[in-house]
Amino acid sequence: MASEIADAIRSAGTLTSLLKQLEGLESYGALMTSAASLQEKLSQALLANATSAEEKMTLLNRTQRLTEENEKLKDWISTSNNYELENLGYGAFAYVYKPKIKATKPPHWICTNCFDNRIASILQNKPKEGYSCPRCKLALPARYIGNKQPE
Repeated sequence: MASEIADAIRSAGTLTSLLKQLEGLESYGALMTSAASLQEKLSQALLANATSAEEKMTLLNRTQRLTEENEKLKDWISTSNNYELENLGYGAFAYVYKPKIKATKPPHWICTNCFDNRIASILQNKPKEGYSCPRCKLALPARYIGNKQPE
């Protein structure tokens, strides 16, 4: 982008010198040659300006995308800090809600599969069947977790 700006500045300087030369021309042919040269330099300057603007827009869009991703990651880190992986018994695992400060949310478990994908999907209790994830359908059968409830 800096090179395009430098090219545009050089082109502007060349245009100025060509315009000064036009003042002293007496023949039509020399005038036309100078005008064509002036047109070419102007086109180069416009192209450099357009290229620079396009690159700037690309960089702005990328910066915006990265800023949004950064905010989502910060939100997820904040959310995930309130959960701990816990063995519910017989190899059944869930992320248990254990906030560091007093919270308004009731005790619950989060699906390990969804948690690894940065999604907090609360496991739903199905009496006599156990717990299951409504999003990815992960199941924690009652025989593995017994009568355990989120604390």
